[in-house]
Amino acid sequence: MPKNSQETLLEVRNLSISFHTYEGEVAAVRNVDFSLRRGEVLAIVGESGCGKSVSTQAILGLTPIPPGEIKSGQILFKGQDLLKLDDVGLSRICGSQISMIFQDPMTSLNPTMKIGNQIAEIIRQHQKGRSKRDCIREAVELLRLVGIAEPETRVKQYPHELSGGMRQRVMIAMAMANRPEILIADEPTTALDVTIQSQIIRLIKELKSRFGTAIILITHDLGVVAGIADRIVVMYAGKVMEEGLTDQIYYAPRHPYTAGLLRAVPAMTDDSEKELRTIKGVPPSLLNLTPGCPFAPRCDYAMKVCALQEPEYHYQAENRVFCWLYDQRAAEQLAKFEGMKDRWA
Repeated sequence: MPKNSQETLLEVRNLSISFHTYEGEVAAVRNVDFSLRRGEVLAIVGESGCGKSVSTQAILGLTPIPPGEIKSGQILFKGQDLLKLDDVGLSRICGSQISMIFQDPMTSLNPTMKIGNQIAEIIRQHQKGRSKRDCIREAVELLRLVGIAEPETRVKQYPHELSGGMRQRVMIAMAMANRPEILIADEPTTALDVTIQSQIIRLIKELKSRFGTAIILITHDLGVVAGIADRIVVMYAGKVMEEGLTDQIYYAPRHPYTAGLLRAVPAMTDDSEKELRTIKGVPPSLLNLTPGCPFAPRCDYAMKVCALQEPEYHYQAENRVFCWLYDQRAAEQLAKFEGMKDRWA
């Protein structure tokens, strides 16, 4: 993938992760590559089970081993391979230089501890020598930073006393407590209503602008990332299907799966009685993957070769796509795909 002049903070190279179950080996992530540059927002999108969360949890050493197994790859943070660090070395980086907002704040927060104590604990873990009182004062300021009213009161409350949107803001405050260089946000708007979703995305965008934090945003909804992402990685069945600049992904998608995801995003102008568009079929079982492109059984433009052999990545400026349509022998089928683009709106 061509790089611009921005410094690359994180590189994931050839990452493959499997989970061993009673039914067999689940190939959750297969030869995944992506990078994150300083100060940018990278969105990783795809259907549930596509491997996006598993890929990013490995960055923080959260892959449960067993049943998980990292079969290959490197995760380079400023040139250092995180997969080769022991628990002590990884703990120095995770939570301070790289932090994560988890999907469900209700299960991620400790229900038996006050909010202020939970934030203070994160600070003290990575900033040795600071007093608890000093950390509680900083917790108040962090809650104010993320837009929680009356933070002096909120630090004394328990998670169940806060709304879903406020709990998510607390998770963001905890993630930003040590001013990390990278923030991973795993489905940060799940289970929140549309208004609160917009507020959370706006808050993440503001924090990125204020502190220069690089962000990996994981979501199944392409509509969520339109106004915040610089680049988008589209995953399916453990593979990267397409990667490119946000405008290119939205206005000139090159993979039929990306196009299908875009068609499935409801437009604000859609008639409320209009049937939502979906991608036909279901994702493949990661237990019994067949040769070829995993999207072939659901693709309107699939050719015989798609079911027999995996394509190579085809590169065009900042874009790469995992698709046989861009082989020179598929010109006729590519023309059909290109001809449909004006009908997606």
